Amino acid sequence: MAIDPNLISPDEFMDSSDDEPEEEEEEEIDEVGRPLDVAEDGKVVKTITSLGTGRLKPGPGAVVSLYYTATLDDGTPVATHARPKAPFQFTLGAGEVSKGWDCGVATMKKGEQATLRCAPEYAGGPPAAAGPDAAVRFDVELVSWVEWKDVSELQDGTIMKTIVTEGGGARTPDFDAVVTVSWRLTLEDPTGDATPEALEEKEGVVFTVGAEEVAPKGLEKAVQTMLDGEEAVVRL
Repeated sequence: MAIDPNLISPDEFMDSSDDEPEEEEEEEIDEVGRPLDVAEDGKVVKTITSLGTGRLKPGPGAVVSLYYTATLDDGTPVATHARPKAPFQFTLGAGEVSKGWDCGVATMKKGEQATLRCAPEYAGGPPAAAGPDAAVRFDVELVSWVEWKDVSELQDGTIMKTIVTEGGGARTPDFDAVVTVSWRLTLEDPTGDATPEALEEKEGVVFTVGAEEVAPKGLEKAVQTMLDGEEAVVRL
């Protein structure tokens, strides 16, 4: 089964514990035009040209969608994949593209545009092989990505979640927290060609985490991993 976007959305939650709020970690502030040594050896340098949105970045296993143009240092074009084509896709960290791409794209946010200057040993391989001795400049726009995370208690793949819309804050609902959740339950279409019919739609359901008051099974566990206002797709 799948729970679709707008399906799981913790509109708010109240934590019944008396614990002090956890301090949020300081996040590095993105800056247009500042070179970043993303490989930490000087061989992949990223320069943001247009800021992305949100806080999330794709992790290993995420299927990323992007547009790019590749050129040599002297401006000679190597490859391009631009609109109106569908975005170029690859699985991050799977070795499907050059090491420079795996390294650089992992540091980008949704909608971010950046230049990745890759030394020859990081530039070889798809999508723009330019020879073993060529450094390559990639102008990249990260459109989106899909990243499934196993949120099941046994880490056995029975509850998988991907975030559609980021939530706010830094805390997720604790045991005994009172949450307000909306969801849309459908059967998953294996072809992805059709819009699945809703089996159940609920708006603003209030329940206590851990009280086993709601169905379907697995929904409660997924909610425990979500931030206030987050929207996600969950596979059960």
